[in-house]
Amino acid sequence: VFFVLFFALGFLLYAAIFAGLGAMVSSDQDSQQLQYPVTMVLVAAFIASFSVIKDPEGGISRVLSLVPLFSPITMFTRIATQMPPWGEILLSLALLVATHLFFLWLAGRIFRVGILMYGKRPDLAELVKWIRYG
Repeated sequence: VFFVLFFALGFLLYAAIFAGLGAMVSSDQDSQQLQYPVTMVLVAAFIASFSVIKDPEGGISRVLSLVPLFSPITMFTRIATQMPPWGEILLSLALLVATHLFFLWLAGRIFRVGILMYGKRPDLAELVKWIRYG
């Protein structure tokens, strides 16, 4: 049950992030440059899971299992190695859902304006204008 929950919520979170990134670019090369940092976060979460396996009740394990970008991997690793308190599991799920909804809202704002700006790659100031627009 926990695997399905964390997998589905993690998938939805990263799908929203990648959708927002995809709306910002108009070529494959630009999208590859933007997806690299997000992929590195996933790799970092996977590498951090080895620390979680070694000490599932340690401070680093507890913190990483509550960070929404890491929790789909690290919290499930904690659950598989040694069951954490239910409060931490529920808090991790709540933070994951809230972060997913935030990134979904953000991706929707970027997509609404970004899809019309074909061929123009936004800088940070332009991206903030897209998010505030409308």
